[in-house]
Amino acid sequence: MKCPSCENPLTSQSTAGVKVMTCRRGCGGLWFDGREIQKLQERLPGAGAALLPVERPAGVYIFRDIQHPCPRCVSTLLYRHCFSKTFQYEVDQCARCGGFWVDPGTLPEIASETSPEAR
Repeated sequence: MKCPSCENPLTSQSTAGVKVMTCRRGCGGLWFDGREIQKLQERLPGAGAALLPVERPAGVYIFRDIQHPCPRCVSTLLYRHCFSKTFQYEVDQCARCGGFWVDPGTLPEIASETSPEAR
């Protein structure tokens, strides 16, 4: 699969029993299939910490103002929306497969929102 933001190859990674595709050495974004992002939220606080240190070379630009193709479905465009009604963290989601694209820097915000202390 290719990164929807910078077209770099995505690398499979597993943390806390959750499979994630990571754009390593590219933009640093994360792809969660279907319910994987919800599974990560249900884990203990800090379960996604291993996903945060992504190497991002200088000069890699993220195009946030355009719709990107779903890396799984390829022909379906992702739509941007707020991850939650309470907080304004934006994610891109595929209407066809239900996967989520999370821009670099957004995962810590989502994790802090969904931690037991924030509930």
